[in-house]
Amino acid sequence: MSSVPEFPNPAHAAQVRGASRLGRLDASTLCALGLVALLAAVSLTVRPLLPVDETRYLSVAWEMWWRGDFVLPWLNGAAYHHKPPLLFWLIHAGWAAFGVSETWPRLIGPVSAGVAILALRKLSARLWPQQAQQAGLGPLLLFGSAYLLLFQTGVMFDTLLLAALSLSWLSLHQALLGNRTGDWLLFAAAGALALLAKGPVALIYLLAPLLAWPWWRPQRSSAAVHGAQPGNTQWGGAQPASAAWNSVGRRWPWALLAVLLALLPLLAWALAASERGGEAFRQALLFGQTLDRVSGAMGHPRAGWFFLPFVLLLPFPWSLWPRAWRALRDAPGLLRDRPARFLLAPLAAGSLIHLLVSGKQVHYLIPLLALGLLLLARLLVDDAAAAARARRIAWVQGAVLALALLAASLALRPEYPINDIGARLAAAERQGQALAYIGHYQGEFHFAGRLRSPVAELAPAQAASWAAAHPQGLLLARSKRLQLIAEAKPLAEFRYKRQPLYLLAASEFIEGHAQAIDPIAAP
Repeated sequence: MSSVPEFPNPAHAAQVRGASRLGRLDASTLCALGLVALLAAVSLTVRPLLPVDETRYLSVAWEMWWRGDFVLPWLNGAAYHHKPPLLFWLIHAGWAAFGVSETWPRLIGPVSAGVAILALRKLSARLWPQQAQQAGLGPLLLFGSAYLLLFQTGVMFDTLLLAALSLSWLSLHQALLGNRTGDWLLFAAAGALALLAKGPVALIYLLAPLLAWPWWRPQRSSAAVHGAQPGNTQWGGAQPASAAWNSVGRRWPWALLAVLLALLPLLAWALAASERGGEAFRQALLFGQTLDRVSGAMGHPRAGWFFLPFVLLLPFPWSLWPRAWRALRDAPGLLRDRPARFLLAPLAAGSLIHLLVSGKQVHYLIPLLALGLLLLARLLVDDAAAAARARRIAWVQGAVLALALLAASLALRPEYPINDIGARLAAAERQGQALAYIGHYQGEFHFAGRLRSPVAELAPAQAASWAAAHPQGLLLARSKRLQLIAEAKPLAEFRYKRQPLYLLAASEFIEGHAQAIDPIAAP
């Protein structure tokens, strides 16, 4: 297979010039990396792990770790089918190198953010090589947005997904332009990481720019090089459909092979995990996950318009930036900018899918936010002062967010004494006492206590019978699910989620000093 690019010398020369500048990080890229590091440092220093998501994912990783089972995820003694394994595997890799702690898992988000910044910067330089010096503006807008700057500090899957998608888009763009084996293999590897990070939803963002190749592919004439300016007629220009599809014909075998290779690790893991997890797990993993998320049965069912307000909220502060609004007047020209179409394809596909799917969470929009702000940066690139102004805004906002995070964390710490609760439960486990939680237990304390025994999850009506069956056991319950008489003597009381959380001996229920109640049915 030839390693010589198929496209004209002017465009290729511009790409070479842009590539030669990629080794030098521009001020905007350094600003984005600095903001990520600042918020990560503040979060790691002062913010507690927050239930239920962060504590749950660390508990899954912990239970896999102590079991020595790196195929089947576990949570509280049951197979956990809700998430693919990449985040857990990365946590395990760090624990193998540095020991078990919460520090490394909390660094995965910021490290993923750094990878995404560098990959998106390089992608921007590849798409528009004549503006390579401004390639850091898009990543700066993205990680200068308040939502993502805070979100990347959490133990979640979506920043990791963004890093994998960014690498996928970069390698796919290079593969389609050069049709080189190495680039296709890089696309397969990055795509596999994206699928292992978030599951089949990643296919939307992987396939859309691939299938849209005839729409965005560079023209053969030198008049349509990548650096054409917004508003210029060189943004567009038709190419005969036959020529475009002939080009696809030379690439489709490699594209198909790359997509299959990307799917293979996820499929292999799913089959191996299903073999261990049993039939119910297999059905939930292979079929229930997708269908339930589409219907909203898995949780978070929302109306179709739910995401619309976040179109303005997620890009804050840029949604209040007058320069951004002025630049958006040229947005229709993006349809004539062939490199911009590379980003428009997954943006349109992802937007449509998320509008149609019932299960909705705000962080599902992070890939769309990245694509949209890269396109905004394209519109701003001709404003000579935009990058410097954006850096000033980003640093001010970063400082404000760091102070706000510090203040919020100081207020949150007394409300989430996760480690204190975990230590108390760990002491009970060492003494062989059975543990139960009245309400919905989502593994909040398993990692904090390094627990190895399941915590029984009880409905209020089950508490008395469980206590009778485990007279030496201990029960955890929030005050809203308890009715205590004066003689009750809780073993411990914690402030948790703005309510008291009690640890009670089973004897308190057996002797009638405590009674579990349903907070919904209670008068």
